[in-house]
Amino acid sequence: MPSLALPPTKDEIMRSLHLSLLAAVLFVHSAPAQSASYAYFGTGCSPTVPMTVTGVPTLGGSFSLETYGTYSSGFFGWSNSTLLLGFSNQTWAGGALPFAFPTPSPCGSLLVSPDILVGAPAGNGLVSVAFAVPNDASLLGVTFYQQVARLFVSCGKMGCGSPNVWFSVGGEGVIGT
Repeated sequence: MPSLALPPTKDEIMRSLHLSLLAAVLFVHSAPAQSASYAYFGTGCSPTVPMTVTGVPTLGGSFSLETYGTYSSGFFGWSNSTLLLGFSNQTWAGGALPFAFPTPSPCGSLLVSPDILVGAPAGNGLVSVAFAVPNDASLLGVTFYQQVARLFVSCGKMGCGSPNVWFSVGGEGVIGT
């Protein structure tokens, strides 16, 4: 004849509850707190290609990057600034970073993997680009890298010269609280 399972005793219920509470406390303490941060690295074409970041990348928050806008001045030339966002400052496309482009790029090196490109807004002068960070705990501790690349062509009475690609310093952001 099959035996029937007896209901748990008060002691067994309390032991189970204590183990559950202990596991919950240990889980909470094992989740590391991550402070949001942003730091610059490398060298760039300053002040020709500025990159200034205001704020830090916090979950559910935002930070902004300021650089020169994209503009055309007709006779004197034009400039296009692109924000590079990547997830490495060591390699890109199988090559090592930093990468120094050959002439006619007279200033700066590629310091970050350009995984995502964001065109700077139009503006003759400094412009600000805001980045919103989703309130998603899975992003906690994610490290990303940013840099500004500026394509510039100058023109004069004899026509336009060769295009130049100039780079800013790099920035390393860590998403935190």
